[in-house]
Order: sequence, then C-alpha cells, then structure tokens
Amino acid sequence: MSGGGQGRLSGSAAIVTGAGSGIGKATALAFGAEGARTVCADINLENAEATAAGIRDAGGDAFAVAVDVAEEASAEACVKAALDRYGAIDAIANCAGIVRNGTAMNTDLATWNLIIGINLTGLWLMCKAVLPHMVERRSGSIINIASVGSLVASPSNAAYIAAKGGVATLTKSMAVDFAPYNIRANAICPGTVPTPLVINHYMNRGEVDPNDIAAGIAATEKRYPLHRHGRPEEIAALAVYLASHRESGFMTGSLLPIDGGISAAAWQVGQ
Repeated sequence: MSGGGQGRLSGSAAIVTGAGSGIGKATALAFGAEGARTVCADINLENAEATAAGIRDAGGDAFAVAVDVAEEASAEACVKAALDRYGAIDAIANCAGIVRNGTAMNTDLATWNLIIGINLTGLWLMCKAVLPHMVERRSGSIINIASVGSLVASPSNAAYIAAKGGVATLTKSMAVDFAPYNIRANAICPGTVPTPLVINHYMNRGEVDPNDIAAGIAATEKRYPLHRHGRPEEIAALAVYLASHRESGFMTGSLLPIDGGISAAAWQVGQ
C-alpha cells in the first residue's frame, strides 16, 4: 500500500495507458496509491517516467513503458514488459486518447484515421494483447475510458464521437465474449475534464480565449447541471472501483457516465 490509500488493489498488477498526463496520470497514481503494481504506459516516455516516479516516491511499485497504442507490435511489447516485470496483469485501464475538431463533412481522412487509430483501434490492440493472459488466468478487469460523447453528441467532433461510440460497443462486446473467463469489461464516460488536451481542444473550437483561459473554461461549465467540470481524480476513483474484483465483481458491460449530469439533461434553463 502507498500514498495514503487503503490497499484496495494490493497484490494486483495493472497497466495504465496515457499515464503521462490527464486522466491516465491520475488513474496510474490512484492505482499505485491503492497498492497496485503499476505499469505507466505512454507515447511520451519522459512523462510516463515522471508518473511512475511519483508512485515510487509515495512508496509504491511502478515503472514506465513507451507505447504507441496504434501500433500492434508496440502494444504487444507493452504487455510483455508488464508480464516480464510482474508476472501477471489483473487490470488494464485504457486512457490514451486524442481529440480533433471537425464535422462529418470537413474532417479530412488523415485526421479521421488518426483519431480512430488511437482512440478505438489502439484501445482494441491493447485489449487484444492482454486478453490471452487474462483468459489463461480466468481473471481480469478491462477499464476503457470512453466519453460522454459515447452517449450524446457535441458539435464539430465527428471522428472523436465515432471512436468513443465504438469504444462503448466494443466494451459491451468484450464483456459478453469474455464473461465465461471471469473477465470484466466496463467503460467510463466522463464529461469535460479540463486537462491540457481538452483546454487546447476548446481553444481550437473558439470556445476559450487563449488570453483568458480561466474565464473561458468557467463559461463552459454552465452547460453542466452541476455547473462545474470534472477532475481527473474523480475519474480515477471510478477506475479504482472497477479494478477491484471485490468491489465491482458483478459489474461488466456497463457504460458509466461521470459527467456532472449533462447526459441526463435535454437542455439547461437559460442556456
């Protein structure tokens, strides 16, 4: 156990992709704090190593791996590194992802392929690499970061929403296919969490003035019934719950909105 956690994941080993920043970093840190031996995987190795160092500094066990989830060989190498180090993988949290602006009409093919390649194909490749091990062990938890965009649409976000919709249904497919092996697959559907990636996306859409980012982000909070955005740590806490077989062992195939109520609201009065 480390970092003041309660040891909810003690004795387990987990891979977290996108662990270098944002939700992935928060998830890796939360896993480590709860006692999981954590593989911090990211395309940016320096950032992944910083996250792993944070876990170790708090008394946990972690190491970093460079991974390009959209490349099958890289995904397989990441899983092999985890197994070589820890001998088992109890959970994988697929947090790696990117976002770009564009409608179905003005998104170019290269951007479409990039978004689908990382957000959907890359997630599948990580699952494909880890599933044989989980099947052999007859145990595992797959935690996919989908999006509120898996459930409802937002403007000028076609490729991202298509990819995240695919994540949602792929998660259900895996839940059905691998339930006989005691492997659970669930998807977390966050609303806006203002990570650097999301803030840059809002600026590109013209919703946030680069000269006054705080005011722009605050203005976008008003569309949420709770009148605020989410925090990475809140998403990570749900991932910890899903990684714990003791706590969520009867949960599989679920899409879990954690979105300040926005997917429940047809509109906001005054918006």
